Amino acid sequence: MIEAKKETDENPYILSKEERTCPKRLSTKEKRAWLEERIALQREGIDHGIRPQNLRGLPKSLKKAWQGRVWGYHIRKQPIEVQRIIRRT
Repeated sequence: MIEAKKETDENPYILSKEERTCPKRLSTKEKRAWLEERIALQREGIDHGIRPQNLRGLPKSLKKAWQGRVWGYHIRKQPIEVQRIIRRT
């Protein structure tokens, strides 16, 4: 249990709850910039074998961008057999 927490703390691709929560005080333009940073970090994590984490507090339009650019990327990295199963569900 302690080793798992230690590993999470050392991995820069696993975000804490605070890092995954979009600040409400930001303007829409600032939220987009914040989202772009998170997308780049999560896609890099996917390349290193880390499953993406969902963000919190995003407007619907930005949430759709997140799903398409991060989860879509994650699914495309999976083997063909896994992609077929995901499409059916």
